[in-house]
Amino acid sequence: MAEKEGSSGLPPDPVDEQGAIRWLEEKWGQGKTCPYCDANDWGVMGARRLLIESGQTEPLFAVACRNCGNTVLIESRFAGLRVE
Repeated sequence: MAEKEGSSGLPPDPVDEQGAIRWLEEKWGQGKTCPYCDANDWGVMGARRLLIESGQTEPLFAVACRNCGNTVLIESRFAGLRVE
C-alpha cells in the first residue's frame, strides 16, 4: 500500500519504530496511562517535520492513545533516533 501524503504534499519521513518503542519504554516505563482516558494502549505513528519559527524543521514522531486519540509529539533527535 502506498504511503499517504502529508499536508505538505510529501510522504512522512521514515521512523525507527523499534527505536521509538525502546525510548518510550525507557522513559515512560510500562504503565504510562493516557491523561485523558486512563487507558494504557499507545501506538507509534509515522515521523513528521514541524516547521518552527526560524524556518527550520524539527523531526518528530507521534505517540497516540489507541483508545481516545490523544497524541503526543516527541522530538526524534531528543529520543536519540537517527534523522535523515
